[in-house]
Amino acid sequence: MITTRRPLDVAGAALLCSGLGVILLALSQGVAWGLSSPATLGSLGAGVVVLALWVLQALRARHPLVDIRLIRNRAVLAANTTALLMGIGMYGVLSLVNLYTQVPAAAGYGFHLSLTAAGLVLMPISLGSLTANRVASALVARVGLYRVLPLGALVVCVDLVLLAFCRDDVAVLVLGTFLLGNGVGAAYAVMPLLIVRHVPPSETGSATSFNQLLRTVGGSMGSAAISAIMLAYTPAGGDLPRGTAYTTALLATAAASFLGVIAAVVLPPRRSAGSDAAPAVAAGGPAVDTRPTGSGRVSSAMVPRSDGNQTGEDL
Repeated sequence: MITTRRPLDVAGAALLCSGLGVILLALSQGVAWGLSSPATLGSLGAGVVVLALWVLQALRARHPLVDIRLIRNRAVLAANTTALLMGIGMYGVLSLVNLYTQVPAAAGYGFHLSLTAAGLVLMPISLGSLTANRVASALVARVGLYRVLPLGALVVCVDLVLLAFCRDDVAVLVLGTFLLGNGVGAAYAVMPLLIVRHVPPSETGSATSFNQLLRTVGGSMGSAAISAIMLAYTPAGGDLPRGTAYTTALLATAAASFLGVIAAVVLPPRRSAGSDAAPAVAAGGPAVDTRPTGSGRVSSAMVPRSDGNQTGEDL
C-alpha cells in the first residue's frame, strides 16, 4: 500500500505541549503557591489560552498534528473524554497505594513496606489487565462495544470508593489493584476500536495517538491533584499527611472516574439494535467483525496496529 508522507506539525506540537505543561505546573504547585495566587491563576489562564491557540492552529493547518474536526464525532469524543478521566483514577491509585504501603505504622496507618514489597502490591494491576482483555472479548460479543466502555469505568469508580473506606489490610489493597487493572484494561481495550470505526483510515494513527496522550495527561493531572491534596493535609512542620488525606484523594479520583462513566454513556451516538455487538476484542490481538458484508461474506473489522494504521481483509 502506497502511503503519503506528511510533514510534522511542529507548531501544533509546541502549542499542545506548552499548554498542557503550564496547566499541569499550576495543578502540581497550586497548594504551595496558593490556589488563588497570581502564579496559580496566571498559569491556568496561560495554559488555557495556549491550548485555545493550538485548536485554532489545528483547524487552519493543512496537516495538523491532530485533526480537531474528528474529535467532534460523539463516539471519538466519548473515548477521549473517558480516557482522560480514567487516567486520573488509574494513576491516582498507583500513586496512593505506593505511598500508603510505605508509610510507617507509627503514623496510625500504612504498612511500612519496602519499595520492592510496595511494587508487588501493585503487580495485580498487570494481571487484571491481562484478564480484562479476555473478558472484554466476551462482553463485546454479548452486550456490545458501546456498553463495555462505561462498564470498565464503573469498575474503576467502585474500586476507588472501596479503597477509600477499606484499606486496613494489604490483601484489600491487592484486590483493589487487581480490580483496577480489570476496569482499566477493559475500557482501554475498546477505545481504539471506537475511534477506528469513526475516523478515516488516513487519520487512525493521529486519532489513536491523541487518545493515548489524553490517558497520560489524565494521569499527570491525577498525580498533580493528589500531590496537592497530600500537601494540604500535612500538618505544618510535619512530614506525613493525615490518614484522611488518602480518603479525600481516593474519593476525588473516584468522582473523576464516575464522570467517565457518564461520558461513556451519554456521549456515544444512538445506535440501532445490534449495531455495536459485532467486533470481538481478541486478547492482545485484532478484533473480528462477524457482520456480513454486502457480498454475503464475513469480513474482519478494521483494527489499529501498533503503528496506528488499519488492517482488514476478507476471510
